[in-house]
Amino acid sequence: SPSHYVLHPGGLVLRGRLSYLICAFDNDHSKIIYLPLHRFSGIQILEDNSALKNQKVQTLAKGLLGFKVSDEKIKVSLKFSKMAGSHLSETPLSPNQKLTLTKDGFIKIEDVVTDNMELRFWIRAFGDSVEVLKPVKLREEFKQISNRMKKLYE
Repeated sequence: SPSHYVLHPGGLVLRGRLSYLICAFDNDHSKIIYLPLHRFSGIQILEDNSALKNQKVQTLAKGLLGFKVSDEKIKVSLKFSKMAGSHLSETPLSPNQKLTLTKDGFIKIEDVVTDNMELRFWIRAFGDSVEVLKPVKLREEFKQISNRMKKLYE
């Protein structure tokens, strides 16, 4: 059943095929949340005076849609098959990315990135065409995931 909320909009963020409203509830302007627009059945504009009116959506959404694991940045080293990693020369993770071709025909990417779930989802999307080399903690996470997946398919 539908719920009714009074929200203070800050902006819209497009993430893949989904759009999200970055906003705050009327009773707590300090807690910024995001709501998927496809879940809305309708809106009514009450006034044109959002508590978030003069704030930048980039600032409001920072870290919000990345499913933060920590505030830390981590140095990753990833080994891609040539086919899976070739796009990273044209669309790097960041301007500081280091791309090298390995002697055994793979593409090695090193960069400092935000430690969040979005990073994990992105790596997982490459399946067995990528290997996490560093950091050791992230490599262990992927080792555990692959062991659980192996058990599912035995």
